[in-house]
Amino acid sequence: MVHIVGAGCGAVDLITLRGKKHIENADVIIYAGSLVNRELLQYAKKNAVIYDSAKMTLEDIVRVVSNAERDGLTTTAQSANRCVNLTSSESNTT
Repeated sequence: MVHIVGAGCGAVDLITLRGKKHIENADVIIYAGSLVNRELLQYAKKNAVIYDSAKMTLEDIVRVVSNAERDGLTTTAQSANRCVNLTSSESNTT
C-alpha cells in the first residue's frame, strides 16, 4: 500500500500526526527532494530505504513501488510495512 503524505508548507512541526506516523512506519519512502524539507526524514526508521524523486523518472518510481510490493514491503494499513510518497502539498495529506 502506498500512502501519499502531504508535507505542507515545509515546517517540520506542522506535518499531521498521521503523516508523521506513516513516515515512522514506512519501509520505503519516496520524497520530492526539490520541494520537501529533508528534516522530515528524521522521522523515518533507520532501515527505511529513501529515494529522492527529484532524481527519478516516472519509470524509476513505478519500479521502486513495484519492487517493494513484490518483496512484501507494501501491505495493508495494519502492517508496519509501507511505502510512503512524501509530497509538498497539503491537499493529499493522510
